[in-house]
Amino acid sequence: MKEILNDSSNPTPASKPVGRKEAPLKVVSETNTSQIIAGREYSGHALDRMQRRGLTPSVVENTIESGTSMSGTTAYHDAVNNVTVIINTNSGRVVTVSYGKIRQ
Repeated sequence: MKEILNDSSNPTPASKPVGRKEAPLKVVSETNTSQIIAGREYSGHALDRMQRRGLTPSVVENTIESGTSMSGTTAYHDAVNNVTVIINTNSGRVVTVSYGKIRQ
């Protein structure tokens, strides 16, 4: 698993394509592999979804820190940004990310 550092020694290229809420990017499943970004593990699936939807790791962290835990699940919903992050309860690994509330 590769760790991505958030510093000038290993910047994420600005040319990496991303989608946005109004115009999602078509990302083939399993395009991305699991990685650690700023100390948090992300599944390849989560990174695919984030790239498709234009969601950044900072939005994911904000959702986990300030969103509300959805009872009985590992889902966090941030009502301000209307984003849900699903994490593995045991490892803290981000499993998937989406706009709106993810129904489990």
